[in-house]
Amino acid sequence: MHLRPVFNLTDYNMRNGVKHDQAVVAKIETLAAKYHTAGMHLRNVGNTLRGKETVTAVKPNGKLAKLAAAPFRAEMQCQQSALKHAEKAIAALDRLDKAPQKTVKTAPEKERPSTLETMKTLKKQIEMERQDSPAAAKTKRREAEI
Repeated sequence: MHLRPVFNLTDYNMRNGVKHDQAVVAKIETLAAKYHTAGMHLRNVGNTLRGKETVTAVKPNGKLAKLAAAPFRAEMQCQQSALKHAEKAIAALDRLDKAPQKTVKTAPEKERPSTLETMKTLKKQIEMERQDSPAAAKTKRREAEI
């Protein structure tokens, strides 16, 4: 059925997708950290000009960074799930390749009746039953009378 190349390609694509999403999330987090550090420096400049103490604590990434990274994280989870399923399918194919082949024994052709012959005999039986039944003759007479 040529399933192995499909699963291998799926595995390759999902791995690349996960790497890409991880890189994008890392860039978003780096950008958010730089944004917060720049904001801290600007606040410190303002504090210095007013004569107040400078702040050294950097805020953690905020809601905007989480919001920007959320689609990539969701996509990454879906790709990791698909990757897990592809790996299981590849492992199952490997097990099937290693398993001994079972031969299926079929009955000789003479023992099995032909489907066409069976249908013909059943059709003949139905026709004979219709001819033999008295109800069929009565319905034919009633139809003729009407």
